[in-house]
Amino acid sequence: MDYYISITNRCNLHCEYCYEKKLNTEMGMLDDKTTDAVIEFVNSIPNTGTIYFFGGEPLLGKDIIKKITLQTKANSYIITTNGTLLDEDYIKWCSEHRVKFNVSHDGADLSARGIDPEVLNEKIRILQKYQREILLQLVYTEKTLPKLPDNIRYFRDLGITAASAVMEESTCPADTDAFGDMLLKAWREAASVSGISILEIINKITAITDQKPHQCDICKRKMYINWDGKIYPCLQFQNRAEFQCGDVFNGINTVPIKEKYPEYSSYPSDCDDCEIRKYCDNSCACRKMATSGTLRSVSDASCLEQQILTLVALERIEEYAKKRHSAS
Repeated sequence: MDYYISITNRCNLHCEYCYEKKLNTEMGMLDDKTTDAVIEFVNSIPNTGTIYFFGGEPLLGKDIIKKITLQTKANSYIITTNGTLLDEDYIKWCSEHRVKFNVSHDGADLSARGIDPEVLNEKIRILQKYQREILLQLVYTEKTLPKLPDNIRYFRDLGITAASAVMEESTCPADTDAFGDMLLKAWREAASVSGISILEIINKITAITDQKPHQCDICKRKMYINWDGKIYPCLQFQNRAEFQCGDVFNGINTVPIKEKYPEYSSYPSDCDDCEIRKYCDNSCACRKMATSGTLRSVSDASCLEQQILTLVALERIEEYAKKRHSAS
């Protein structure tokens, strides 16, 4: 079981595309009582995989992260952070206790985050002194999509070997055909950048080669624990009472949600005849809710993105096969 633990949904930045702004959630932070209950709850379920410390900006609660790390037994710990609050002493402590970092970074232009790229890059350089496995997470919009390949190169030139690039969830292009062409051009070029792997392409290649489509089930493989101790299936459902699966004080019960929302884990009906459905991530309830506001559909942009990622992944598989054949 993986846990996404919201240390707080407060943040020291005001990113233009922040999902928290769209969720209209009450702001808060884990208090001592709830932190203790989170630890007890996690320890009560065997085989903890990864604990993700989430926000807002989780480094607003550095001591809370330390406490949970020291008092739980997970296979790994990952902090998803904007990186601006990192300092060398904390990085060193985390490295000594197997805590890794996923850092949000949009490349050369961080005006949407309101920070100077060089300030964040200096934090990353300190982080690189202690850790090699650093994932930089990029959010692209319709406006910034053409810069995606350059931003991947920018990460590569920072010494980063792994990146993630996801589309801003409310993307709604006026001309879907033109947007699709732009997506294909940007992703083909980004995927061909040497010396760095893009998580979305790697995951798509794995889904295709292993024949394992995305599977979404309520609190079976992961759950989201809000700062108030309430448990939800995923991030997009926080503070929505109809999707609450319980809390860390009383345990979980997913039966009412499964009965009320049988479409939770299903592909949208529009996907019935789709040739790439078996490789597609659009059965993900969080993705459906984020892009369309419902559990029955995804946005046109999200559908296009999955088509393009699948096509590019298939091209990469073919390219790898040709290289192996020529080498033999």
